[in-house]
Amino acid sequence: MPSSGSTARCRRAPHPRPGPRDGGVIEKDGKVEITAELPGLARDDVRVELADDTLVISGEKRQEKEQTEGARKVTERSYGAFVRSLELPAGIKAEDIQASMDKGVLTVTLPKAALTPREPKRIDIKAP
Repeated sequence: MPSSGSTARCRRAPHPRPGPRDGGVIEKDGKVEITAELPGLARDDVRVELADDTLVISGEKRQEKEQTEGARKVTERSYGAFVRSLELPAGIKAEDIQASMDKGVLTVTLPKAALTPREPKRIDIKAP
């Protein structure tokens, strides 16, 4: 389990292709920024969801290509899907998470809440 100062951890699905190429997880200026390269995928092909303390990035690409060569018709179909789960550090402000995609690069920005250190609390030990 990550401590309050750790960055997100990625658990990869068993299917390495197609999917996001290793992007980056950077913690700076009170926020965590996750980038993933998703070549060939449009914004509508990608989903970003938050479940508990886990950010899930998933997507799929379906493609069909037809060619006619004389009396012969050739149809090629391809399909690929991916899922990546990233365990988030403590203190993420879920309501302020933003995602954008530009030229095949997904960027997810996760603002961190200011964590105030707790005062030590003495716990009495009772006799049996």
